[in-house]
Parts: sequence; C-alpha cells; structure tokens
Amino acid sequence: MSSLMSLHINAIRDHDRMVEFIRAAKPKWVKTLDHNRGFVQDGQSASPNTKWLGRMWLSGDDQNRVINMQEAGADWFLHRLEQLETWPLVDTWETLNETGPHPTHEYMKFELRLAELLHSHGKKIATQGCSVGTWAGKKDDPMYDWQSEWVRSVLRVSDYIILHEYGAPAMDDPRDAEGWLCFRYRRVWDELPDDCKKPLLISECGIDSGASHWNPGAQGGWQSFTTIEDYLRQLAWYEDGCKADGYIEALFPFCFGTADPTWDTYDLWEPEYAREAFKQYIIAQHGVAPGNFESNLSNHAQTVIIPYNSSTYFRRVAAERGWQEALSDEFDYGDGVKAQVFITKEGGMYVQKIIYAPIDQWARYKVITRRN
Repeated sequence: MSSLMSLHINAIRDHDRMVEFIRAAKPKWVKTLDHNRGFVQDGQSASPNTKWLGRMWLSGDDQNRVINMQEAGADWFLHRLEQLETWPLVDTWETLNETGPHPTHEYMKFELRLAELLHSHGKKIATQGCSVGTWAGKKDDPMYDWQSEWVRSVLRVSDYIILHEYGAPAMDDPRDAEGWLCFRYRRVWDELPDDCKKPLLISECGIDSGASHWNPGAQGGWQSFTTIEDYLRQLAWYEDGCKADGYIEALFPFCFGTADPTWDTYDLWEPEYAREAFKQYIIAQHGVAPGNFESNLSNHAQTVIIPYNSSTYFRRVAAERGWQEALSDEFDYGDGVKAQVFITKEGGMYVQKIIYAPIDQWARYKVITRRN
C-alpha cells in the first residue's frame, strides 16, 4: 500500500530540488497553490503515477463575493481557473477554502454549478474545504447540517470531499483522546448517507496552535513544538489510523514550501534536514500495511538511523537545538563510540555540548554539557 502522505506546496522554493524530491519520494498526491506550468510538467514526468490537486488562492473577501454570486460566482471562478498555467495539466481542483463552520444555500449553489462546469471540462472536483473542527460536532458547535438536501446534492456530484485536521501541541495529545480534532473525519463518515460517501482528502493536517481548545504552550506549527523525528512519529501514528479506515485518499501535511513567513514554522521544506527526513519517511511508508503502528514506527525509525553517517546525524541534532557551530569534527572515543563537540549559549554563558553515540546506533545518542 502506498503512503498516503502527500505534498502541500504553497510556493515553489526550488524548482529542480522539488522535482527531485517528487522523483525520489513518489508521493501519492501533490497539491499546489503555485501554478507554474513547467514545474507541474516536470513533476508529472518525474513521478507519472502521482496525482495533482490544484487550489486557486482567493482572499476572504473574494471568497464571500463569489459565494454571494452563487451560480454566477462559479462561472467567474471557472474563468479564473482557465487562466492559470496549470489548468490543462491538473485533473482535480478544490473549490473554496475554509469558508466557515456551517454551509449556506448560497455556497452549495456555487459548488453545484462549479461541479457541473468542471465535469463538463473533464475535470474532477473536491468540495467543502472544511477547516479543523468543522463537520460532525456536538461537543463544540451545532452539527454541520447533514439533513440539508443542499449539502447532500453537492456531495452526490463530488469526486472528493475535503477536510482539514490538526492538533496541538501534538496530533496525539491525550486531551483529544475522543478524536474531536485528529480523526474527527470518522464522525463525518458515520454521518454521511451512502450515496454521499466519497473519498476523503485531508488536504491540510499536522500541528497548528490554533486547532486546540486549550493553551498549547506556543504559537505556530510543528517547529514551535517538537523535533522532526517526533513530528514524523505523530504523522506515522495518524497515517496508520487513516490507512486502517480504508476511505482516506491522501494526507497533506501543511506545508511543503512557503513564501509567507506566517507559515515558516509549519514548513517541511525548510530546514533541509526536515525535508530529507520527510522524504525518507514517505519512501519507507510505501508498501507498509495498515493496522500495526509499532511495525510502521519501527520501519520509519530505520529511515532516521540508517541513511546518515555520524557526522551528519550529530550536526542535524545540533542544528535542531540551535547550537551555533561545531568545535570539532566527529571523532572516535573508546570502543565503538563516536562523538562531536558543539558550542551554544545558556544563561548568558557559552557552553560545550558533546554529542556521543555507539557507531551505527546514532539514535541512541546522549549529550554532555561542559561549562568550563
């Protein structure tokens, strides 16, 4: 079974290196908000089986305007899509993004007309675009109106349904043990009539401080809360549950490349060590069967341990912790141990951080702090 992990590209940060990532990782889907024809062509050549999802960015005011225009808004929206360089290349298109907690007749009329237009052009449509916490909720808000014939009429003509799911400070925070944030889609699925059950695209997921109903302790995305290794552990936990359910088409951790500093702490493209770890995670998850989290996690752990030599691994540990520079190359010490010395500032004083680990068992590293 292929990994469900896919790419959410806000901005193409490096054409060639992103294409090489796609070639190596072969993600199931790539979602792009950056509509560069050459990039999509090269990405499709690099991984012919990868599916592509397009989203056209609109401001909140523009989204409200096209909703209020209803069918005419859909006509305008399609005209804008047709002007994008990637229109001929991308088969599936999102409608609007996170328009609000409850559907309106105006929005459903917009989506019905847009579905008709996209299908007439041989394209597929992914509808709803609901933010985290929306749909199927009695705990926090009134339930999304599944009894509305307007909602059901849209779902019947949809090719995919879009939901977003985040947690904070972690996706698997025990305060969300009932699954009101991550795995909330299960409540959605249970509410859907059979003729409305379409494959789900979790087109945004991950860690977001704005998702939780408690103080998460920091602001931003995964980089504000944890290490890349632990973030990938959380994504593995989430992917395992999604694979086991069998109706999730793809997962899109937000994000993979951004030009907006607002999203820097969410980014899996930068820093480079996070990008490499994410690539190795996707590669390792291809072919992993669902339903055995420990087996999946064990498999993922090999992507962290095996590909890196000790120098590279130590440097990544140091960079992750903000330690400024190496004071030494990696060196042998004793029987089967390698180490490296870094420097950083703590409490106004410079201190040494000596990282050491058994050879070929880098994940068992330990750190000594020396203050003199």
